Amino acid sequence: MEQGSLTLARAHLQEALRLRTAKGDAGLIESTQAAVDRVELLIRHASADTAASADSGAEAAQWSRRWTSWLQSRTTALASARWEEGFPALRDAVRDLTAHERVHPRHLRGQSFPVELLAGMEEEAEKALAADGYLHNGKWNAAVGEAANRFAGQVDLAAVVARTTGLEVEQPHNGVYIAYLEEGQFLDFHVDEFGFGEANLILCLRHERLTAAPTVSCTVFIDASGYLECDLAPGDCVVFDGALPPHGRTPLGAGESVILVSFGFHARDQAPRTLAHLPPVPL
Repeated sequence: MEQGSLTLARAHLQEALRLRTAKGDAGLIESTQAAVDRVELLIRHASADTAASADSGAEAAQWSRRWTSWLQSRTTALASARWEEGFPALRDAVRDLTAHERVHPRHLRGQSFPVELLAGMEEEAEKALAADGYLHNGKWNAAVGEAANRFAGQVDLAAVVARTTGLEVEQPHNGVYIAYLEEGQFLDFHVDEFGFGEANLILCLRHERLTAAPTVSCTVFIDASGYLECDLAPGDCVVFDGALPPHGRTPLGAGESVILVSFGFHARDQAPRTLAHLPPVPL
């Protein structure tokens, strides 16, 4: 029970109760039955907490999806002109949304990450995308592996986020490789689900482009003040609160390809982020 292994504790206690009942020791039977009752109460509470957490998570995920649908029905990262046309109508809604963000988007350059660690992640990303890559929201995704975990630990990514944003975070609890490999691929404006963390860091591993290309694909954000483009070169990263500021990526041009890795962080100070404190999706 003290270790939190409630189901195993119940099995041991029930066996102890059977043996003590057979011996007929009233005192031991009473104390063991009390322990069985206690562990069963804890199991019921744990089940209720798990169900409540699942309900809360489902509600939060639905809130994120509704905001994404609302954004994509009114604007797009596909063409900057379309975003500009819709911005006056978006401004107030986006201002209400981003007023709660704990990390404002910030483009970080010159972090001096070890070259060999970046190269190891790039190689791992290529293999993972080729073997197990899957298409999600118009981009290729693949799970990170040993190289990404080694990088996060050796460079102390949590310290990078804390130093540049002022938010103290735990080491990343999840990560994903992201790739845009075909001309025209883009990621429309959206908000991430809460579970990815209070802070996100996207690091560029490769960005190939034609020298004479008139435009280049960028990571983009919108907030109440306007539109922010981050042209991420290899080794550059951007930190932000993925659950709140709408973000996306503009389309790839001819001969362009991008491989990124995205990490999610939970804040050390777990100030509650509940839907009750966040703006509802506009009608």
